[in-house]
Amino acid sequence: MKTLQEISEKWENKADVGHGDKGTTHSYIPSYERLLSPYRNKDINFLEIGLAYGESLEMWYEYFTKRSTIYGVDNQTNEIGPYLGDDRFNISIVEQQNPLIKTYFKDIKFNVIIDDGSHRLSHQIETFNLLKDHMAEGGVYIIEDVANLDQYKNEFLHLKGLSWDCEIIDLRNEKNRHDDVLIAYKF
Repeated sequence: MKTLQEISEKWENKADVGHGDKGTTHSYIPSYERLLSPYRNKDINFLEIGLAYGESLEMWYEYFTKRSTIYGVDNQTNEIGPYLGDDRFNISIVEQQNPLIKTYFKDIKFNVIIDDGSHRLSHQIETFNLLKDHMAEGGVYIIEDVANLDQYKNEFLHLKGLSWDCEIIDLRNEKNRHDDVLIAYKF
């Protein structure tokens, strides 16, 4: 069974146009391996927000069991278009901070949600608040590409609840990127 690092390397050659960046532009793969390995051999519901050209969907599909359900949300069809008819994925086109997003997932509980959407603080917080009730017990909600952590750290810490913990994974020194930060909420 391939590691997430090995799987992600398939997509590194496409990072030159801004996608497939979880292990190239950013330093997330080791953290994702640690955070997501407990779900690897389970049939889960997985949601990624912000799909670009779909390379990460392919990576997650290969990483998790084939009986897992991979959902995706993006705000446009230009780049993700080829995946819209692919029955391996359930893709919805909606702005991540739009309250209608809840209607797409009315009865679904997610084991993993990754927000790689707009990267705007207000959208990250609004989306978390919209989807936190869709988290399965024992699940993890991860926000990628958190910019200005020093300025906005408390905004993310205030999202802590009685039933989930918050882990800030600060990788800015790895590649000298201001937004190489993950926030992980464990339910």
